[in-house]
Amino acid sequence: MSRVLLATIGRRDPFDGGEPTGPLRAARHWRPDAIILLSTRGVAEQTEATRTALSAEFPSADLVVEVLEDLKPNIPDAVVDIGALLQAGRALVFRHRRLLDPASNEVAVCFTSGTPQEGIAMTLVTRSLLPGAHHFQALAPRDSSDPARLLREFDPDVLVHLEARDRVFAALARGDARGAAAAAEPIVGLHGPPWNAVALGITLALARALRAAEDFRRQELTTPFAWVAQGKKLGEELQQRLADYRQWFERCQSDDLAWGAELAASAIRVGAVSGPTMGVIAAAIASEVLIAARLRQLGHDPERLRRSQLDGVPPEVLEQPVDELRELAPGLYRLEGAQRRSRLLAHLDRRYRDAFDSGVEDAREKVARARNQAVHQGQPASEGELKSALAMLDLLADAVGAPIPSKLLTTPPQLERFVSLLRSLR
Repeated sequence: MSRVLLATIGRRDPFDGGEPTGPLRAARHWRPDAIILLSTRGVAEQTEATRTALSAEFPSADLVVEVLEDLKPNIPDAVVDIGALLQAGRALVFRHRRLLDPASNEVAVCFTSGTPQEGIAMTLVTRSLLPGAHHFQALAPRDSSDPARLLREFDPDVLVHLEARDRVFAALARGDARGAAAAAEPIVGLHGPPWNAVALGITLALARALRAAEDFRRQELTTPFAWVAQGKKLGEELQQRLADYRQWFERCQSDDLAWGAELAASAIRVGAVSGPTMGVIAAAIASEVLIAARLRQLGHDPERLRRSQLDGVPPEVLEQPVDELRELAPGLYRLEGAQRRSRLLAHLDRRYRDAFDSGVEDAREKVARARNQAVHQGQPASEGELKSALAMLDLLADAVGAPIPSKLLTTPPQLERFVSLLRSLR
């Protein structure tokens, strides 16, 4: 295994006040078999002095100097142009392809010398192309309270942690539960993060609960909140809102109408994130769940109807004789088809019948047709069809006595408000 050191050169190299700077200090620690220096024309003298010092201490090391302006010619001020530096860093790595072979080469980098832009760009290039590299930071004695740690290894991911945290909040605010959870999971356990760890933990818990709803994992809705602590430090408004989310998910686990309403809210989120087709499909499912929930509330489970419950139901409601329904067991039937179930509910429930006659059933059937066209014909739904589907869900929820989906805490506008409270935690 060959050990390779990649380092930048700056105006203080190779010594500052008699102390070795980045390239030399890193080399003394790493003991490289090969050294690649990234220089600029403005530090030619320091580059030559660094080459001489390194060659004297590591005479057998293969030492190469690359000049930034040769890697990216004709770019003014390339040494402070992060875009140009990123491209130059990529060109350097691919010019020295041995760096890309982790089985044969162990790479260390030290980008303390040079401009701050060089350090940022080269660190990001290395993080991307050479994920197994060791990153070192060299400090001058006057900058460190610990002389034994003048060379420190660090995790380059710290450069993107805050951006990752912001992606978590942004995803949850727009209702993207999967995106929020995926962005939060790698950073939620960081030691000493530069943000409020409780806020991120709450965000991840809520994202996981929303994802459970979208995946129909009803009994897992409250699981993510099991470890989320509450306290005065959260602030009264945030603490109350968090309690409201807990209570809502608890209700969804025991109340079929609430569960149907949450699936309808999921359709709002899915439509916003994944587009109208997936939103319409989710809306069609939610509408069927809401109708079945109300039937069960009235004592008529459409999955297990007794013969006595069907006696006296007009034939036009069932659209077929009772004896032709799917029989699960002697005298026990399953009523198939959302349209038949809707008509049975209208027969049993005056409030729903009024909504049925006022057009909610026509709106539901339009959504069902759009869903069938997507599922069976591969035909995408339009934004207009999604908008109509979500409006139908509000009307349907009101007709069956369920919470109104568009007003729930789990819709994007309410999630955005909750995220603003989380962001304010210090």
